[in-house]
Amino acid sequence: AGDDYWHQDYARRMIAELDGNPDAVCAVSRVAFVRGGEIVETSTGTEALVGARIENLCYYLQSPNDNSRMYGVFRTEVAQRAFPTRDFHAFDWAFCAGTLLEGTHIEVPEILMWRDRTESSRYTEYVRRDAKRAINRIFPMLPLTVDLLKRLKVPRTYPVLRELVWLN
Repeated sequence: AGDDYWHQDYARRMIAELDGNPDAVCAVSRVAFVRGGEIVETSTGTEALVGARIENLCYYLQSPNDNSRMYGVFRTEVAQRAFPTRDFHAFDWAFCAGTLLEGTHIEVPEILMWRDRTESSRYTEYVRRDAKRAINRIFPMLPLTVDLLKRLKVPRTYPVLRELVWLN
């Protein structure tokens, strides 16, 4: 994204992590949010997810947080399969969830990426802009849910369905 900055060795370091962890499909560093050139907080959305796949998926869906992991380095084939075929609010959450169906996400515990801090009210504006039908205003994560269930065919287990209902 245009408001994100990587350390000059970011890509090399993330690729090295993926090369050393064959079960991992994503490598991401810690991320700092900046405003006016100053760090205002660090990301809560890059922690490693290295358990069982459904466990990782449910944990992720419980709290996608700021989803800085979206800007990690992914294995190409996995990223291509996981990337949504259409745009919708929280498509990045669908993408990350889709990659978790195929492997783990690892975190380099060092800040190697900086992102401009977007106010949370902007995301509310995006939902209002994108929600063309009343049902999408009531259930703003419905397109995400449909994408996960139909396109990515996430397992329809009680824990997964519970997290999807909770998101909505």
